[in-house]
Order: sequence, then structure tokens, then C-alpha cells
Amino acid sequence: MSEKTKSSGETGETPVGELRKEFIPSDDGLPCPITEFHPLHPAIMSKQATINIGTIGHVAHGKTTLVKAISGVHTIKHSHEKMRNITIKLGYANAKIFRCDNPFCPAPECYTSGGSSKDEGFPCERFNCGGVMRLIRHISFVDCPGHDILMATMLNGAAVMDAAVLLIAGNEPCPQPQTREHLAAIEIMAMPHIIVVQNKIDLIKKRDDSITHHDEIVKFLKNTQADGAPIIPASAQLGINVNAVSQRIVSHVPIPLRDFVAAPQLIVIRSFDVNKPGFSIDQIEGGVAGGSLLRGVLKLGMNIELRPGIITTSEDKKKSKKDTKAQTTTFLLSTIVSLKAEKNDLTFAVPGGLIGVGTLIDPSLTKNDLLVGQVLGIPSYMPDVFVALEIKYTLMYRLVGVKSDDDKGSTVTGLTEGETLLVNIGSHSLGCTVYAVKKDSCRLELLKAVCTAIGERIALSRKIQTRWRLIGHGKFGGGEKVFWHFLDLVAKQLEPQGKYEIVVFCAPSDKFNDFETLLKHAQNVFAYQFSFLEKNKNIRLMPIKYLRTTFNSRSWPFTLLSMAYTAYMGGRKCAIEYPVHVVFETSGYPCAYSIMKRLTGCEIFAYIHYPFAYSLERQMVKHGGMHQTGLSGKLKITLRKMYYLLIQKLYRNGLECCSKKWVNSSWTQARHGEISSTEIRTNKQKLDEEFEVLFPPCDSEEFLNELSSKWAKKGVSVTIPTLEHANDVLKWNIPQDADQRQPTIITVGQFRPEKDHPKQIEIIAKLYEMHPEIRKDPSKKVKLVMCGGVVRGGDDYLNSLEQLIKEKKVEDVVEIRKNVRGDDLRQYLMSSMTAVHTMFEEHFGIVIVEMMASGAIPICNPSGGMYDDVFIRGRTDKKSILPGFTAITAEEYAEAVYNVYSLYTEQANGKSDKYRQIQLACYKEALRFSIIVFRQQAEKDLLSILGPAKTS
Repeated sequence: MSEKTKSSGETGETPVGELRKEFIPSDDGLPCPITEFHPLHPAIMSKQATINIGTIGHVAHGKTTLVKAISGVHTIKHSHEKMRNITIKLGYANAKIFRCDNPFCPAPECYTSGGSSKDEGFPCERFNCGGVMRLIRHISFVDCPGHDILMATMLNGAAVMDAAVLLIAGNEPCPQPQTREHLAAIEIMAMPHIIVVQNKIDLIKKRDDSITHHDEIVKFLKNTQADGAPIIPASAQLGINVNAVSQRIVSHVPIPLRDFVAAPQLIVIRSFDVNKPGFSIDQIEGGVAGGSLLRGVLKLGMNIELRPGIITTSEDKKKSKKDTKAQTTTFLLSTIVSLKAEKNDLTFAVPGGLIGVGTLIDPSLTKNDLLVGQVLGIPSYMPDVFVALEIKYTLMYRLVGVKSDDDKGSTVTGLTEGETLLVNIGSHSLGCTVYAVKKDSCRLELLKAVCTAIGERIALSRKIQTRWRLIGHGKFGGGEKVFWHFLDLVAKQLEPQGKYEIVVFCAPSDKFNDFETLLKHAQNVFAYQFSFLEKNKNIRLMPIKYLRTTFNSRSWPFTLLSMAYTAYMGGRKCAIEYPVHVVFETSGYPCAYSIMKRLTGCEIFAYIHYPFAYSLERQMVKHGGMHQTGLSGKLKITLRKMYYLLIQKLYRNGLECCSKKWVNSSWTQARHGEISSTEIRTNKQKLDEEFEVLFPPCDSEEFLNELSSKWAKKGVSVTIPTLEHANDVLKWNIPQDADQRQPTIITVGQFRPEKDHPKQIEIIAKLYEMHPEIRKDPSKKVKLVMCGGVVRGGDDYLNSLEQLIKEKKVEDVVEIRKNVRGDDLRQYLMSSMTAVHTMFEEHFGIVIVEMMASGAIPICNPSGGMYDDVFIRGRTDKKSILPGFTAITAEEYAEAVYNVYSLYTEQANGKSDKYRQIQLACYKEALRFSIIVFRQQAEKDLLSILGPAKTS
């Protein structure tokens, strides 16, 4: 949620909805096809580090010394760092880890390490081993400063870490202040992989003292992110047990799953001017940006953009009340002229590791780390720039990193209106002012613009006496249809196979006593004729009471466990009442799979809309259970971890019983990847095989058929192409009078809190507040129509919406339409100017597809599967107008609505056809998600599943 900056017209920024080129991965100049890239590919790993490891801990605990012992590189390079012998700026060094190929060479002696330029193939140093050292990892160290006044710098480095090594000096009591604070920081970043090094063991005089200190570390790590992490005694200065650290990096840090085919995005953590005093003009080279690629591949000669770029401020009279200044950003455009990983020259760079990107940018803009916090990427595919953020936040109970009499620190008080905080966003540290403080959300007015994206983690620090102290963190913050189409296709496949019976397990209902009645209801709701089900007489309806049991999370303490229990009992009941040979499950009862498999030996095929369980780290962060202190708090954290691990185990056990699993989006696939085995999690091809993405069926062609019939009455004839010829849609010539629409904003979604209907009301209120001229002219009046079904217990929610409409005084321009039939909803969409969707991080956006197919230009939140799969990725043509707009805050939505309204008005007046161009882009992209495309793919899979055999 945000307020965007004003952008200079010369920057190369492309507004959403404008013609813009999406990055197309190319194999030119690469050692193999980009789809075969992997962090351990020899051609990649030999030249570039592919994993980022942070070294964290208290000042003078040996972080820099350990990095030098492993890599041979001393990261203290600046004169003022050398003078004080401490790390002040982020240090960086690449290291290769080698392992002896002799299987009898014992660990950790079989491990060694060296600099980035060291090649494999040298002999093992162990006496009489005879083995040869082989490269197994190429890592990049991010050496963080340990001094308390440099905490912000440490947080900048944490933005690019895949794992962390926490150093604790054995000659000092544990924990020290910044040991606490650094551990809290990486917990905020949800970093799951931590290795602890008990350093300086050579300074411990007695063996018992070493054991006592080890026990102190174990006690300190209890109930933290590092609980259970390996603790390695070592002396970095003398090189003792350094090979054991290398061994643990290999065994404990999994290979991260990288997205090589996406548009590249690099986060800048250092920048330099490489020119020396006295250079002539001909000798001057452009500035260098150093950082880590988050995704994609950079190549020499590629055109790039840096955001937010150059920021200029000016007095803004509109904001004088808050005494702020308007900010204008000028994005920096350049070309990559060199790529380096330390001393290795590269022709391409991949995610992971730290690289230097040589550019043609004026070196005065890159010297002394002036570009730190910038985001580097492709001009047509970059995150937005913001000057204000609305975040969901969580505060720590007590300060860490502060010595106090009881060694527990001071209690953190709540945020207050107008106070100043230091925030870390990506690799950027900047000040902000707090406004609109609520229980768990607030608005941050940033002193400088920042380039970021939805879901970005933000660290919050408050000035305590003369130091910035970490105080908390924030975050920027259709199953039935699949079932019926699957069932129809199963009936089609089984029709010629002789005797069989299909059993539909469902919740008991007084309304539907037989399958025919239920089928008629489904056809009415989805406006689709399931022809193979209509003529099939071998389908039986079997009600199972457990399938209707629901639990309210506010009144029931173990919601997920209760759902797992009812699913298990439902599966048991199904298996006992009517044993079957094949099960197709689309409603989300994964804990029923194992009992059905065990009792009947059936094959199970599941279509998954949403993960039943997340990774432990995501689940804990989601429920804010990471930072409680005291005996009671720590016990709660431990119990919560055990609870989520149990749920995760039950879910995995269920999934392992499936012969095939489909997921509805790349977002859902990624969440399942996080809880899968390392082999699946780190290999995109295996992840695709294990969880096949099958987009759910959307009414794309039904909308287009209905629109074409409407246009035909006006003398306009169009042919709806197949997906292979989707570009033909862009050639449609539809006159203004053939597609008449009303200045209406339509929203579609069940009336539930997560759909954020209050924001939709806020949008229409903001629209008239920002553009009052629209309301004065009745012919121009824009209306909001909110369509959706009412779920059980939703009356209170609807009453609150009606009350908000009255408070905002928009009763004359807002309508709520409940339980709208499918065909009526299509008419509303096809006659509306624009459609708004406000849900954040939706797993897949069926409603966005239907908005596009209807020609109502969509405005949605840029998050989740609806943005990645529907709005951006996988589009049929990479050179195309985007099919809509994105927004986050109510103000941004209102401005986007006004933009659509302006284009709509210009189209009506014959001044511009931009509105029509965006509509055609919507029609074209909607073809990717049609029912026909879904049924073709599903039918192909069902042929291989059911085969010619008779199946019950």
C-alpha cells in the first residue's frame, strides 16, 4: 500500500497499461539453454558464486577473520576501516568450497576452500589420500559490521542473504548485545538456515570453560530461529576447524530455488567509482553497481534501468499540512558494459552471489555507495517507486542489543503519530514519519523515494538515546467449477468403457437430495451445460456429514488440526461406506487421502487451490509467533512450532498418497515447493513434475461469444481465434456504438473480509474527493456496483459495509448486489467501464480473467498468482499492451479509475482509441485461461490416468 512518486518524463518509466516490452529470456551467449540452468551447473559455478552467506554477530567476534580464513580475502578495504580495524561498510568476498573425491577421505578433513579464482583438480592435502579436490559450492560472503551504530548496514546486507553464520566469541559471555540484535534481525527476515560458530576457542583456557560457554549458546538460542542450529567450535585466526564450517555450509544450507527465466532484478548493496585521480577523459569508465541478482539473468550489452534513480524534492503546497516535500524521480538508464564476480570476468550473471555491474552511468552518481538501495533491472519490468507505504507491522516485546540490569532490555512501546523511525527496505536505510497508526498497521511517509514491491519485509528501528534500535518489522504489505468440469470429463472418458459407477461424496443438504437436482443447480450457477453428466445415469450422490463441519478460528483454538481431523474422519467414512478404485479430489481435504489409500488401496488425484500448510518459517511469521519473551512466551513459541510441524507432516503424508497433483497457480506451486524435499524444492523441473500448474477454467470464451453476438447486431463480425492465433484479436475493429458501456466500476467477490470491500468504498469516495467535477455532471457520474455472494454469517459484514457507505456519503453512487446469478453477472461486467479487485496476494485470479474477457478494464493489486500468472507472466505475446492497471492504496485505485474514465471519455468523443487497445489486450490474454484450454489439458491428463480399463 503506497503513495507513488511523480516521475520525470525522460526516465524511461512505462506506466501500467502502456505499451511495454516484457523481458524475453534468450539463450544467446549462454553455455546451455536457460531452462537448464541450475546453481550447481559447472559452467556457472566455476565462474560465479550462486549462494549468499551472511556473517553476523557482535563487534570483534571474528566475522571478517572467518571470511578471510575461508576465502583468502580480507573484506576490510577502506582506509578508515583499516585504521580502526573494524568493518564499517558491508564487506564481500567469494569463496569456493572443494571436497575430496576419495570416498574414504574423512570429514571434515576432506573439505577445503579457496578464493573465487581457484580451480578444482588439485590434490587433497591429507597425507597419502591420493584424492582430487572437486568444486561443490561457490558462495559469496556478505560480511556485516557488528557495531551497534551500524545496525542499519547489517540489515541492508540481510536483504540478499540465503543463510547466515552467527559468530559468538568464546572468550566473552553469551549473548552480547549485538549478538541478540543480529539474531533478531535475521528472524525478521525469516531466514531459516543459520550456522553458529563458537569462535576464538584458542583464547579459552580450560576445557570446562569451553563446555560452559557452549551451554550458554544453546540456552541463548532456545526458542529462536537458530534453535537446533549446528554449533561449531573454531578459531578463525589459527584456521582451526574452518573446514568444519565449510562442511556445514554444504550440508546445512540447501541450494536455493532460483528463477532464471524471469526478468532480471538486482538489489544494489555497494557502488563505486573505479576511476583514479588524474585519468584523462578518454580513460574514464562508467560507474559500477555491486549487488546480488534476485531473479533472471544479466548479460553484457543489456539495457538496464535503476530505480528510484535521481530524486529531487520541491515544496508541495498540497502537503503543507504535514510539512513534506513532493519528490520526483528520474530513473537511470544505461547499458551493461562489464560483469565481474571479484576477479572473474563474466559474459552473463545469474541469481545468487555478489556481482559488479559495469555501466555507462556518470561515476559521480555511483561513488561512495551512492546507489545503495537502488534496484537494477529491465526498463519494462521494474517494481514501482513509492514515497509512502501502508504496512502491517509487529513490534518486539522488548528491545534487544541493549544492556540492562535484568539483561532483558526495555519494553518496546507502541508507535505514535508523527514519530520518526529508521526503516530498512531491501538494501535501503532511510528515515520516515509515522501516520495513521492502528493496532497492527500504519502509514510511513518516507524521506526519500524507494523502489520496492508488495510483500517486501521492512525492519523498523527507533532512536533510543543516541542509537537506532531494532523494535519490530512490517510487511508492505472457484473450486466447485474445477470439480464439475473434472467430473464431466471423467464421465466422458468412462462412457464407452462399459459397467462403472461414479460416486460423488458431498456434505448433507436438504436442498439437494439427488444428483440430478444438484447438477441442474451447478449448470444454473456456472451457466455451462455439462453434457456428459446430463446423459450419464451411473452417478450416485453420497452425503458425508464430516464434509460440512466447519470451525471458527476465534472460538476454536486448533482450527487446522480440527480441519485435519474432520477430513480424516470424512475420508474414513467415504472409504467404509463406498470403497472406490479412483478418487478425484478438488475441495481441499488432503488429510483424507492417507486413510482412503490405506483402507481401499485407491489411486488419488488432487487438484489443489490453496496450501493447507505452509513452511514453518512462513507459518510462524504469518501468525506473529516469533518474538515472544519470558518463560510463558517461549513455551508458546515452542508449542506453536510443534503444532505447525505436526500440521505440515499430516499434509505431506496426504500429498504423498497422491498419484498426481495439480495446482492452480505458480504461487500455490511455490508454497508447496517450500515444504517439499530438497530435491524438489531446488529443482524447478522436478517441482513442475510434482505439482503441475493447471490454470482453473474461466469463462473467457463465453464472455467473448456473448460480446460477439452483441456486436453482430450492430453489423460487426468477429471470429474468436484459438489460443495459437490469439494475436488475431488485436485486429478486431469494433466501432464505439457497437460496444456501449456505462461509466460503472464493478467489483466481484464473496462478501468476506479478505476481499477488502471497505477499500472499494474508500476508492469511490476518494475518486470524488480528488475529482469533484465528475459528480457535478449527472451524465459523467461514475457508479460503484459491488456484486457477490453472502457466506454464512456474512450479514454483520454487509451491515458494516452499508454503515461505511453512509459515513462516506456515497449512497447515491454505490450499489450492493447480493447473490447475483452467473448470466446476470456477465451482463453487469460486459456493460461496465472498469472492474476493480482489491484482494491482496490471491492464489489465483479467476475474477481478473473474467474481467478481462468481459472488456471491463481491470484494476488489481500487483500480488500473488493473479498478478504473476494472469497479469504479467506467460502472456501469449511478449510485446503487448498490458491488460489493465495495478494499484495498492485507495488513492492509487481512485487515480487508476480516473485514468480509465479519461480514456473511456476520449474513446467516446473520438479523440483516442487507447481504451479500445487495452480492451483488445484484455480479450487476447483472457484466451489463455478459457474453459476449452483447461478441458484440453485436463482431458489429456485423464486419458493417461483412467486408460482403457474399467474404473469405479
